[in-house]
Amino acid sequence: MEPPGSAPAVGERAHVLAVVGGVTVEQVLSGRLGSPLDFDQDHDEWFVVLAGAAVLEVEGERLDLGAGDHLFLPAHAAHRLVETQPGTSWLTLHGPPDGHRPPTPSGHQAAGQAPSATPLPAGTPAGGGEAPQQSTTSRAGTT
Repeated sequence: MEPPGSAPAVGERAHVLAVVGGVTVEQVLSGRLGSPLDFDQDHDEWFVVLAGAAVLEVEGERLDLGAGDHLFLPAHAAHRLVETQPGTSWLTLHGPPDGHRPPTPSGHQAAGQAPSATPLPAGTPAGGGEAPQQSTTSRAGTT
């Protein structure tokens, strides 16, 4: 993965890290945005902010995001990237296009569905319960 300091001065740059079972894993590096970016994607997306900060609007709701915040966006969830802090780094997972996705797991909320699409605090498992213990073992080339 590239360091946040290698982000472009303006706009965004995406780098594909892996494609596994129809899911594309990317690192996105954001610089300053010239104007907000609107999205209506034909695939599900999950992301986590690795470093930096951003403002995202999801179906009209403003979300202030920082490192550790993550969110699931189902296909065609209207969202707008309003602002990014230069050097913001994201890890994104993109599912296959419409019609080729499994149902959302029970107990998980998609953006725009009750309760609100507020990201979970860092370290909170998506399904609730206790946070998993961090491993003290690391592997080269992984995060």
